[in-house]
Amino acid sequence: MVPSLAGAVALGEQIGVGVNVKYVRVKLAPSWYAVDQVEREGDAWAVDLGGEARIPFESDELGVLIRFAAVVQNLGTELEFDDEEHGDPLPRNVKLGASGQAAYGRFARALLCAQYTRSIVELDDGGGGIFGAGLEVEVSVLGLIGQYGGETTIPLRDHLLGRVGYYYDPDGEVEGISYGFGGAVELNDRLEFQLDFANVPQADGLERPWRIQASGWMAF
Repeated sequence: MVPSLAGAVALGEQIGVGVNVKYVRVKLAPSWYAVDQVEREGDAWAVDLGGEARIPFESDELGVLIRFAAVVQNLGTELEFDDEEHGDPLPRNVKLGASGQAAYGRFARALLCAQYTRSIVELDDGGGGIFGAGLEVEVSVLGLIGQYGGETTIPLRDHLLGRVGYYYDPDGEVEGISYGFGGAVELNDRLEFQLDFANVPQADGLERPWRIQASGWMAF
């Protein structure tokens, strides 16, 4: 159980910072399952700190947005179970990310992003970080018709998406190319339903799975 409270503030138009405070409660096993008949429960407090910088560019129908971000996760107390003098650190990580998004009119968009994650806890152990990068391309047939064929009264807008990425985790022995595709239908910029499929790399000896995700949102 991890209840949390988060807040963020914009420093001008290009920079934003935020903090997330959370309480972590972990129950490993009930007393009847443990060998010594002692219930294993522990708790800890932690905060996440993050910041983002945005650099926008606009030219005619082309809009470009470049982002840089950094996050430090799970700074706080150690997770203590039955011994208050010996605790276990939470998975404290540093994440660095960058992305570039380009949109042309209402019918084409591309997103290129990369992220590097490094464990603070394992820095002295010589563990490697996790690197990932990806490209997403989106087109809209109805958006193309509306932009160059005249305004249409059809309240729908379609989104067709294709994705490809690369993932590298030396400690987990996972490396490979991921790929996926999806589609969405949007109604009057207020209601959207999206369905996505992805095939992702796994550790050696494990079969690559297909992941399916359905989502939707509504604006009031």
